[in-house]
This record gives sequence, C-alpha cells and structure tokens, in this order.
Amino acid sequence: MIEKSPVSTAFGTFTWNDPCWESEPISVPVLGGAPVRVQIFEAEATDLFAPDEAGALQRFLALPRERSAEIIPHLWRYYQDVLKAIGPEDMPEIAEPSDIWAHVQPHWISLGRGEDGLVYVSIESECDWEVEHGLQLVLQNGDRWVRVSDYSGHLTDGAAWGKSALDEWMKDPNAMLPVRGSEDFHAARRDRK
Repeated sequence: MIEKSPVSTAFGTFTWNDPCWESEPISVPVLGGAPVRVQIFEAEATDLFAPDEAGALQRFLALPRERSAEIIPHLWRYYQDVLKAIGPEDMPEIAEPSDIWAHVQPHWISLGRGEDGLVYVSIESECDWEVEHGLQLVLQNGDRWVRVSDYSGHLTDGAAWGKSALDEWMKDPNAMLPVRGSEDFHAARRDRK
C-alpha cells in the first residue's frame, strides 16, 4: 500500500483511506447537523475538487435544515413501498411522515458527474426501514433534490432503471422531484438499446 500525505482543502483535511480520500466528519445543516464524511474517489491528490465540484459541495453544505422537509414525501413513499413489500412485522412503526428523518442515519457524501456533465452530490445513508439496501439522497449541483431511493450508486432514477423518461422532469430547471413509488418506476418505458 502506497503511503499518501493528508491533503488540506477548503472542506478540511482529507486522508487517504484506500480506495478514496476521506474527510473528517462535517456537520451538515440540511441533514439536521449530522456528522458526515466526504469521500473523493480520485487517486491523485493534486486537485481533489474541480471548481464546479467545490461549488456543488459548498452549496450543499450551505443548505438550511428547512430544505430537508422537501423530501419528506419521498422518504415516506419509500418507507410505504418497503412496508407494503415486506409487511409490518419486520418494520419500525413510523406514525407520521414528519417523524421519518429520525429513522435516517447519513454517513457518506460523494461527488459524481452525470451524463449531462453536471455535478451531483450523493449521500449514502442507512435507514431503519430498509437495512439491506439503505438510502441514497442525490442533489444536482448540490442544491436540487433529484433522487431519493435505495442505495444503488446511480445519480438519477433514469440511470438506475435504464429509463430516461424518469428524468424528463429535470429538463425544467424550476421543476421539483416528483414523488414516485415502485409502481411508477416499473411502469416507465425502458430505453431501447
């Protein structure tokens, strides 16, 4: 294993933890102040962040807690889908949508570049209702929610399902992420190869 010196950035010091650079925990306001580590999957330490990546991460870290309310309907829908699929006996009881964030534990932030060339901030989380697949939250350019789902590593629903129609709403810069469930993902038309 090659020893790599820590790298100082505007977001704190990153140390090499093979296979990625990893920050110290950063308090994230939009996630209720949860301490989350940023991971950068680049082997070279010359520039950990391109300017647009640094901008996306800065916008994300500046989001106020109130913005987390925007995805409560999406989290609730995900919870309801899992509840329907496996039944209440193996699920935590969450009485109200407003209680859902108490059942989410964010751990990692990574940056990715989509097919559109834009930067996406992806948050890998655990959630009490889906311990196997967890939870992934994605923001385009660090400030627009574009995906709430089980963790797959994909940056958009269209990429995850091979159905670009699921991402059509994103063409309107003022549109918000539609609340969708598993039946919506299955019903969308699959892309032709």
